[in-house]
Amino acid sequence: TLLYCENAAINALIVYYADLAQKNKIPFETHIDYPSDITLSDADAVVLLGNLLENAVEACMHQTTEMKFIRLHIQKLQGMLIITLDNSYSGCIHKEGEEFISSKNNQKGIGTASIKKIVSKHNGILKFDYENNRFHASVMLHLSQKGGLL
Repeated sequence: TLLYCENAAINALIVYYADLAQKNKIPFETHIDYPSDITLSDADAVVLLGNLLENAVEACMHQTTEMKFIRLHIQKLQGMLIITLDNSYSGCIHKEGEEFISSKNNQKGIGTASIKKIVSKHNGILKFDYENNRFHASVMLHLSQKGGLL
């Protein structure tokens, strides 16, 4: 099994989505520096990353053009945990106000709502951008001096 980071839950999640991407011929690039001293619960981290990765893989699987990609970067920087995920997509992104509409059922996306809830719970910053068939998600979570979340 590949080792992306020392955290078993996060590593298993990344291995799963990397394998799914490979099976669907989606280039999957990572740069993971997940701090071992972080106090973000595995449950919150898995929900956050799992939803980001699930959305990225699904977008690429439904893509009609050939330039598919997923790039996941996680690092600790200046007292913050920074997670960025870029992926390709084709077609339109639908929103209702600030909420994304799921391509699965034409309802408000549960995954992005879960991400927003966790980011808010940890006083973080969440930003989604999309243009030129590239979707970019960035999450910044404030870390305390001891390595825990505020």
